[in-house]
Amino acid sequence: MEWTRMQRHGSELSFIMADIDHVKLVNDSYGHSIGDKVLREVAQMIAKQCRESNLPARYGGKEFAVVVPNEAAYGAIHLADHCRLEIEKSNLSVNGSSFVR
Repeated sequence: MEWTRMQRHGSELSFIMADIDHVKLVNDSYGHSIGDKVLREVAQMIAKQCRESNLPARYGGKEFAVVVPNEAAYGAIHLADHCRLEIEKSNLSVNGSSFVR
């Protein structure tokens, strides 16, 4: 729908893809329930950085995507960097082991 809207109105459209590192290691070390918790928390962090018009989604097992309507690549890069910084400064840990490096 956003692609069609972009073509019809001549507006910008960007798309962010993100892959979360080391989820398999978390699953293998702490179990899938902890890995799922980490993924849910990362998803929340990404969603908090998005505008209401953005469409964040889990794309695959450990991949996330954000459709960014009415935004050129520079704006999407800025949003992706804000998401990365939010995840970096988070305190995702279990038994004293941090998941963010």
